[in-house]
Amino acid sequence: MAFKLRLLFSVALLLPNQIKSHPQCLDFSAPLVSNQYELTFCTHVESADNPDGSCCDAARDSEIQSAVEALNLSDECLSYHTQVACGECEPYALHLMGESTPPSLLICPTFCQSYYDACVDELDLPSDYCTLHSSNSYYCYPFEEPEFPVSAELVPYFNRISLPLQMVGMYKRPDYNAWWILSQDGIITQILNDPETTFKTVVLDLSSEAGSVYPDVEVGLLGLAFRPDFQTSRIFYVNYVTPDLETRISMFTYVIGGAATTLSSEKIVLSFQQPWKNHNGGTILFPPADMADPFKSSYELFITSGDGGDMNDPDGNAQNIDSYFGKILRINVLVNYPENGPYYSTPSDNLKGLVYAYGLRNPWRCTFDKIKLTDPDLWCADVGQEKMEEINIIQKGADHGWNHHEGSLCNVDTTSCDPFVGTVGKLPEFEFCHTFDTDDICTSVPFTGLSVTGGYVYRGSKYPQFYGNYVFSDYMSPSQLYKIEYDSVEGKWKGAVILGPGSMVRATAFAEDPDDGELYIVAYNKDGTENIYLFPCGDLCLKEETTSAPVTSSVTSDPTCSTGIIHPDGVSCCSGSCENCGGAYCGSSTGGAASCCSSAISVSGKSCADNMPPCIITDANGSDPTCSTGKIHSDGITCCNGSCERCGGSNCWTSAGGASNCCSSSISTSGRYCDEVGPPCIMT
Repeated sequence: MAFKLRLLFSVALLLPNQIKSHPQCLDFSAPLVSNQYELTFCTHVESADNPDGSCCDAARDSEIQSAVEALNLSDECLSYHTQVACGECEPYALHLMGESTPPSLLICPTFCQSYYDACVDELDLPSDYCTLHSSNSYYCYPFEEPEFPVSAELVPYFNRISLPLQMVGMYKRPDYNAWWILSQDGIITQILNDPETTFKTVVLDLSSEAGSVYPDVEVGLLGLAFRPDFQTSRIFYVNYVTPDLETRISMFTYVIGGAATTLSSEKIVLSFQQPWKNHNGGTILFPPADMADPFKSSYELFITSGDGGDMNDPDGNAQNIDSYFGKILRINVLVNYPENGPYYSTPSDNLKGLVYAYGLRNPWRCTFDKIKLTDPDLWCADVGQEKMEEINIIQKGADHGWNHHEGSLCNVDTTSCDPFVGTVGKLPEFEFCHTFDTDDICTSVPFTGLSVTGGYVYRGSKYPQFYGNYVFSDYMSPSQLYKIEYDSVEGKWKGAVILGPGSMVRATAFAEDPDDGELYIVAYNKDGTENIYLFPCGDLCLKEETTSAPVTSSVTSDPTCSTGIIHPDGVSCCSGSCENCGGAYCGSSTGGAASCCSSAISVSGKSCADNMPPCIITDANGSDPTCSTGKIHSDGITCCNGSCERCGGSNCWTSAGGASNCCSSSISTSGRYCDEVGPPCIMT
C-alpha cells in the first residue's frame, strides 16, 4: 500500500518546489478559474472560498479519482487522503511542494496528525510520516492566504481615482508633472501627480502582446525607461514578454493622446526566447550621468534578466557568460540609427558581448543611486530559492554567485560549491533568510522574508534619518518594509524593520520622484484595492509634532547668503540658526530643506535642496513673480517668456526649446514654477 501512495505522489507531483509569491502550478503556469468548475472529484478546490482557480483540468481530476478509488479506503481515511491526493490541483500547488525526492506535499502539522490517525493502517504510513511530511512553513496544506490589515502608517497617495490592476511599476515623466504606471497586463497609464486628480489616460496598450499571457506568473509588461532626451525625442523603452515567451526590449515614440499611434511606432531593439514563465527580471534603466546629459549620441541602457526559471538553474544559464539569462546586460542605444536597425551598439568594456555582470537568479527591481554621476551604484534585489534573499550592488564583470551560491551560502543542490573559480566573485551587500535558524547569518538579521522586492537608496528630505539608506520590501505575506544602513565602524550594512509583519502591502515595486527624491510604494492587487502609498516613516521614527508658520511673500530671502551659512558642499545656503547645517548634507539632515534652506540663486551658484517653501524666491532683480511681462500657459502654472513662440504648445517646457527658452521666472508663493533651477529660470 505504501508503494501505491508513493506512486500516486510521484505521478501527481512532477516538478520540485520553489518558493514563489503567487498562485502557481507545477509547470509554472497559472491556475485557471475555468478549470476549477470542471472538477468532480477534487471538489474542495472548487470551493467558493478559492478565488484563484485550479491547476487541474477535468481529465487530471478523473485520473486522480481513479488512483484514489483503487485504494479502497474507508470513508474516514478517504476524506483526508482525497485532499492530499488533490494537492497538485491547488492554485498554490508549486509552493506546497517539499524538498524530498520524489517531492511530496508539505502538510500542516495539525492536519497531518489527523491524516495519519485516519490512514496509518490502510496506507501503511510509517511512524515518522508527519516528521517527514509536515511543516510549519508559510506554505503547507491546507493553505489559506492570510488576511492582514494594512498599517495606518501607509497613506494612499491618490484619493479620487481608480488605479489600474496588477501594477508593477510607476515612473515620473521627465517633462511633465505626471506618472506613468505599468500594469502587468500590458497597459501604461498616465496619471497626473496630484493626489486629488480624477483624470487618467492610456499611453500604450500592449495587451494583445503582453496582457494575453497574464496571469501566467512573471510574464507580461515588466519594465520602462525614458530615454534621457525624452523631452525632445519622445522616445521610451519597455521590457515585456510575449505570449510565446519572447522577451522584447522595444522602443516607442510617445504621441500625446495617441495610444494607437504610439503602439504603431514600436521598434524591437533586442529580443530573446525565455525557457520558462518565471525568473524574467524585467528592469531597464539608464544611469544617472546619462539622465543628466540629454545631448549625447548614445546612452547606456541596463537590462536585468533572471536565470530563465525552474529549480537550481538546471541549464547553468546564470554562470554561462554566453547566455543572456541570470545577467545584467548593457547596450548603447543610439540616438541616430538606421530605420530598420540596429538600434544599439555593444559597449566595448562589457565582460563579453552584452553581458555586464552575471550570477543572478531573479533580480526583481534594480535602481541607481541618483546622486552618484560617476561610478554610480546599481542596486539589485535578487530573489532567493530556498534559503536566502539578496541585496547587491552590481559590480561590472563580476560573478554574483548563483547557482553555486545562494547569498553567501553554498547551494547544496548543485554538484559543486567551489566559489568563483577563475572569476571575480562578488558576495551580496546584505542578505536575509527565509526562516530564523541556527545559521549565524540568519540569527544576526532582525527579520526574515521569502521574496524580496528591490527599492531605492533614499535621497529625499522628508525623512532625513533615512538619507543614504537602502529601502526595500518583501512581497510575501505577511509583508514587511525594511531598510539597511552602512555601519562605517563595523564596515558592513545593517538591517532594520520600518513596518513589521502584516502591516505592509504586497509591493511589486517602489517609485522615486526624481525631482525631490521621495519614494512611493506600488501595491499589486487584482481585486480593486490597488493604490500607490506614500513611503512611511514607520516604527523607526520618533513622532514629533512640529508646526511652522506659512511662508508668505513678506518673508525676506537672502540671495547672497549674507545672513546664513554656506554649506561645505558649496551650493546650499543654510539658515544661520539651523544647528543641522553642518551635517553631511543640509537638505537631508534633521530639519533638512524644510528648515535650513533660505534661498536659491542660480547666478551665485547656490541652490536649495528643493524648489518649495521655505526656499524663498522673490521678485527682485528682474524676475517676474506675477508673470506680468510673460505669458501664463494654459496649464495655469507655468510663466512663459512673452516672446517665446513655443509657449502656446501643449506644454511650454516640453516643446522644442522648452524650459531653456521659455521659462522666465519661478515663484513658489504664486503657484508658478519652472521645471529646472537655472537660467533662464531667474531667481533672485
